[in-house]
Amino acid sequence: MKKNKKILLFIIVAILSFGAVVYSDAIPGTDSDPLITLSYLEMRLENLGQNSEGEEAESSSLYEVLKVDQEDIILLGSSAEIILRAGKAKAFVTDKGGLADVTSGNDIGMDELIPKNHLLICPLDDGRGLVFESESWIMVKGEYTLYDN
Repeated sequence: MKKNKKILLFIIVAILSFGAVVYSDAIPGTDSDPLITLSYLEMRLENLGQNSEGEEAESSSLYEVLKVDQEDIILLGSSAEIILRAGKAKAFVTDKGGLADVTSGNDIGMDELIPKNHLLICPLDDGRGLVFESESWIMVKGEYTLYDN
């Protein structure tokens, strides 16, 4: 009787092992295999950078570094980000509010000096921006219009 139980247990283990081998032949990196390979990850990241027609999508996630002159004006679009790296600038805002200084957690109002190396966000495309009081360097991301004076 004990021998029959051992044989039955061996058969069950053999069948389960065989089933596991048969169902584990999924190709790594495919949708059916949750383990991600480097080639699969690179393929997926490449697809993220393309639109539905397979054309390269524009990247708006990079900052553009600009040198601006004294008395130049920059108007910021909705959700535009700007960082004053060098120089001196003042804010001009609208009745709806100022520029959000996310570095310090403050709202920058009309004619306030812009602190260097602070990330500023323009919430609306309603004419908010900066007037430069000296030659300056800025980093800007998003839509903007630069007026040379």
